[in-house]
Amino acid sequence: MKKLSLALIAAGVFVASNANAKDGAYVGVDVLRSSAKHTYVDKRISNPKDGDTSTDNGSIGFGLNAGYKVSFDKAFIAPEVFYDYLNSSAKDFYNGDGAEYANDRMKINYRFGAKLNLGYTFVPGFSGFVNAGLSDLRSTYNWNDTGQSRGVMKLGMVYGLGFAYDLNEKWTIRTSFDRQNLNLQYVTEGRRDKVRLDVLKVGLVYNF
Repeated sequence: MKKLSLALIAAGVFVASNANAKDGAYVGVDVLRSSAKHTYVDKRISNPKDGDTSTDNGSIGFGLNAGYKVSFDKAFIAPEVFYDYLNSSAKDFYNGDGAEYANDRMKINYRFGAKLNLGYTFVPGFSGFVNAGLSDLRSTYNWNDTGQSRGVMKLGMVYGLGFAYDLNEKWTIRTSFDRQNLNLQYVTEGRRDKVRLDVLKVGLVYNF
């Protein structure tokens, strides 16, 4: 009986210490792992060189975010702005055509944007959410054999899902996954780099 009482008291303390984070403004920081798949498309000719791909197998970056959470019983919404330093780098499509192309790279540098999180609190302290928004992505194509580079900015949809665990009213651990699909201008008009960007995040949020 004594052991059972101690267990019940411990469980009560655990639940009390994991109360939902309060509504209002928040800021957060993330560690992220991104993976980008690049697919070559040439619309200028009748038999385009479609299908050539190059993949970044995983790059580590960081992210910053700020938002405002509003709850409706167990459901909540949280509009949010964010910045992600992606640091993604993949070989150029022509990398295998000769030694002079060996160092040519396609890089996805960073993105910033806004999204809306829609969530639900399953049990006190633990919730899940889905989101959708717009992100402006910055990429760079470097051709080291010619000493040239090209920077590209492109706005596109981003969507994902995630889970959050409230340590207490002030601190929340959050993990999420999102995807973004973009068609970027590769070299000249008519040539495209079709990008699928996947980003996995683990972060800590402070609730004001």
